[in-house]
Amino acid sequence: MSDDEEELVDLPDFANAPNRALYADLKDAERALAATEEELAETGERVSVMEGHLGSVVAERQNTQRLVDAKAKEVETEDHLKQLADRELGRFSSELSKLQRECADLTDKAPRSPTLRSQASAVVATPPQRVARTRDPLLAAEVVAGGGGAGWGWGSTPLSGGGACPRRRRRRRRLRSSRGTSGWTPSSSR
Repeated sequence: MSDDEEELVDLPDFANAPNRALYADLKDAERALAATEEELAETGERVSVMEGHLGSVVAERQNTQRLVDAKAKEVETEDHLKQLADRELGRFSSELSKLQRECADLTDKAPRSPTLRSQASAVVATPPQRVARTRDPLLAAEVVAGGGGAGWGWGSTPLSGGGACPRRRRRRRRLRSSRGTSGWTPSSSR
């Protein structure tokens, strides 16, 4: 049986040719309607998939735009920090040249005599902590003069106990005055 015969099965026997032609047209229209509805359903699915993809693309675009904005802000911040560093470098270089000029002026004004220079460098080289910790003015003067002070042996400081005891200092002074020498005495002669 062909398609036309199957279609005509639904028609009653008394249907004439125009009715049969009209019935055939109706069946063609129903087939076209079914195909269109199927295509519409497929298109609707495609549209929903595309809308989901569009939402993803919009979200990705927003994320990318945020990243671009953050990168632009970072570049702007780096430029600003570079400007600050350049200014600070200029400030330091001008301060360095100023200090170099000042050092040259002080070198020109420094004492010409080698003995004065050595005494000045000895005073500058003396640690102020040793002078400040020494309570006895004579010992402080001796430390500044380069004698080292009584009891200032190797590793001996007032805080370590090597020369902090007043009795030991008096004893050392008596020993020095009896020998007639001044200067360093070993800390082992307690």
